[in-house]
Amino acid sequence: AHMVVTYYADPDAEPLILDNLISEIRPASRRPDLTPVFSFNQGGVYAGSLGAGLLHIGADGALQAVGAEVFGRQIRALYLDRFAQLWVGSERGLGRLDLSTGSAYAMAVAGDAIEVPIWGIVADAEDNLWLALHGAGLGFWRREDGVLRLHERQPTDPRSLPDNNVRTLFRDRDNVLWVGTNLRGLASVAL
Repeated sequence: AHMVVTYYADPDAEPLILDNLISEIRPASRRPDLTPVFSFNQGGVYAGSLGAGLLHIGADGALQAVGAEVFGRQIRALYLDRFAQLWVGSERGLGRLDLSTGSAYAMAVAGDAIEVPIWGIVADAEDNLWLALHGAGLGFWRREDGVLRLHERQPTDPRSLPDNNVRTLFRDRDNVLWVGTNLRGLASVAL
């Protein structure tokens, strides 16, 4: 079994990673191979589901749906950033749960909500988000200004994505983003 625990000295600090397979405690920036599938803190555990939406299991064991009006009921991806923001990928697009206030937000680009189903979320070293977009390719959301760029399959360009149905993302320790598509295999992007 593989167990990984993160520790935040304070809410704004970079988390430290304790991993039962690696003897050294490392900062999260030195563990790009890890992607959280759920998030927990002293307030409980957050988990995505395909039917009940984002769920919160409180420290007392109470189960509560969170942000269903914003995120919907089909949660495919979660990513907890170092700013205590839980990013949520769902059939409604990209959302964010501010863990300090409990407020849920639908992320917008140029005033329009991002309503493409999101199947995966990975951050790069600058805390920008890479998004696995079902039917729309690969998304890059730049934290600095909130701009979303789409990278779609270009049939005449052999260097483009093999398929626009991106299902999964993985950032390896060499800072390469691996992009898994539905039917046409893998692509890689040097970050």
